[in-house]
Amino acid sequence: MFRSLALALAAMLGLAGTASADIIFGTGPIAGAPTTTGPNNFNLIAGVDGNGATYINGITNNNGGGALATNAPAVGGVSVGSQTFVGSNFLGNYSRSNGTFENATFAGNQLVVVFAGTSHSNNGGLTVQFDTLRAAVYQTNNYNRFDPATWGTGSAPIASWTLRAGANATDVAPGPGLFNFTAGQWNNAGISLVVGTRNQAQFLLNEDPAGSLGILNPNYWNMIAPPPPPGNQFIGKEGLGSAVDETLQTADPTLPVNSATGVNQLNAIFQTLLPGGGLAGFGFASGFGGVGNPTSPIGTYAPQNASSGQTANTLDGQFSLGTQNGIFSEFSPTTTAVPEPATLAVFAGVMSFGGLVYRRRRNAKA
Repeated sequence: MFRSLALALAAMLGLAGTASADIIFGTGPIAGAPTTTGPNNFNLIAGVDGNGATYINGITNNNGGGALATNAPAVGGVSVGSQTFVGSNFLGNYSRSNGTFENATFAGNQLVVVFAGTSHSNNGGLTVQFDTLRAAVYQTNNYNRFDPATWGTGSAPIASWTLRAGANATDVAPGPGLFNFTAGQWNNAGISLVVGTRNQAQFLLNEDPAGSLGILNPNYWNMIAPPPPPGNQFIGKEGLGSAVDETLQTADPTLPVNSATGVNQLNAIFQTLLPGGGLAGFGFASGFGGVGNPTSPIGTYAPQNASSGQTANTLDGQFSLGTQNGIFSEFSPTTTAVPEPATLAVFAGVMSFGGLVYRRRRNAKA
């Protein structure tokens, strides 16, 4: 009996207090990267600031007022205060921690990161929590941030990543690094719908497995340094951290994206990256509601046309975009089963009880 009890306790301890993993940002080679100024070992992929765009659809309300509606119970299957978004950013260079860099290319082609996702508003519409997101890198040589047909999404992506939960992050290079965030600082942002106001956010995404979205090269960027902290081990999960900088702009009705054709293209991109997600049957939007039209039907995309310094006249928006992207690997203690204090107290108590039973049995036999 005592031996069975010990085995049961060992099993209990093996399940209790498993240590949670953190992440560390580092450096690694990028597939197809030119190496004219140094080794194939990079810590950052820089998206060109301003040479990118995000299109946000406040899918349950086009009436502006400067703040997104607070999330509320679902209406017609969609929560009030929810948003869908699609966007892209031209990738300018691969940077090393020593300050040197190379042009971001693959097989001689220029690159663009394309993404789609959903979010909801909190705190009276002043903050946004991101619920779903997938980003993928495509090849293109005629990129136009205002024309989704030029984003390269007609072919298979080189690599893709999917939103994951936040984690405590340490960035070792260069210097203090860009990605020293706590778990709660990932995947949310403050938001302002005043034209010319800058919004910032940071996302954490896991690398998708081979075959996802027809990826050509699932090993696009692999982390090789630094090693995990002493007493820890990498556990095989790599991913992407992305720091995003946006500025709300006045929508231009002459741009290709601000048309029924453009919205259909955004819907196709959304459904490619997040099949079945977003606005049911469409993805990003149910149609184009016109620029600056606050009375357009719910679910349509109607980007605002307020002038500089004014609050939005719709809750749909067109933002400029720049990104800084780093590679991380997840690590955990080499011995992951860590008894918690409460577990140790239970263990001590039960062991004392087991010893008492054992002594009584021996005394009875004597």
